[in-house]
Amino acid sequence: MWPLRRDFPKTLLPIEGRPAVDHILDRLLETDVNVIIISTNLKFKPRFEAWRKNKRIELIEIVAETSRSEDEKLGAVGALAELASKIEPDDYFIIAGDNIFTAE
Repeated sequence: MWPLRRDFPKTLLPIEGRPAVDHILDRLLETDVNVIIISTNLKFKPRFEAWRKNKRIELIEIVAETSRSEDEKLGAVGALAELASKIEPDDYFIIAGDNIFTAE
C-alpha cells in the first residue's frame, strides 16, 4: 500500500466509501464495550482526532505512541506494550485496524 499510506493511516483509508475503522466501529458498537482505544503514532494522531470529532462517540479514545516517522515506529506489538504500561489492568479485545469483519 506504499506510498498511499505514507502520509495516511491504513485504518482511515476508504472501503466502500467509508474509512476501514468505521466498519470495525459498527461491529464494536453492537457490543457492551466500555471504551474504544485507538492506538496510533504522533504523526497520524491529528487525522484520527479529526475522524473522531465527526463520530461524536464518547467511547473513543485516541492514544499515540511517541514516533513521528517510519524509522521511529514501534510497530503494533511495541505500541501495545507501551500502551499496556499506561492503562488499568482489565480485559481487552485487540483488533488490528486494517481487518474488516465480514461474517455475521
